Amino acid sequence: MEHKRIEQCFLRNADGSYTEITYESLLRLKDYRSRFFIFCENSLLEAPEDVYREFQRAKRRERYLLTEQQRIGHLPMDEELLADLTCVEDDAVAEVMRGHLFALLRNLPAKDFSLIYALYFEGKSEAEIGSSLGITQQAVSLRKIRVLERLKKYF
Repeated sequence: MEHKRIEQCFLRNADGSYTEITYESLLRLKDYRSRFFIFCENSLLEAPEDVYREFQRAKRRERYLLTEQQRIGHLPMDEELLADLTCVEDDAVAEVMRGHLFALLRNLPAKDFSLIYALYFEGKSEAEIGSSLGITQQAVSLRKIRVLERLKKYF
């Protein structure tokens, strides 16, 4: 069996964000064996127990289906079965990315955070925000672009 190289590890913080550490640092943690990790794209992602168990269930199901396919030559696929084969790895990666995004948002200056929050979480338009701040919609748009460009640097 080929061993996969672990390039990075992400530990889940109490607030749901993630901290990146090396594999060697992970092995030095006293409680790392009692945590739940998902191997995905050469990384270990710490996950809540229910997410980990669902991931393992999906992996077992995938192995079973591959074995059955090899045994009988094909596998009939219906819509229900296809829906059951959702990619848990994608969900885990998305959760890590959301954690990084929320950590970045918390570190924005208050006026930038308020702008992003109003636009994306409250659903306000640039014009509405501009009128409440006493600035033009174009000024709001420029601020939004600058903030999003700063956030993109971390992704």
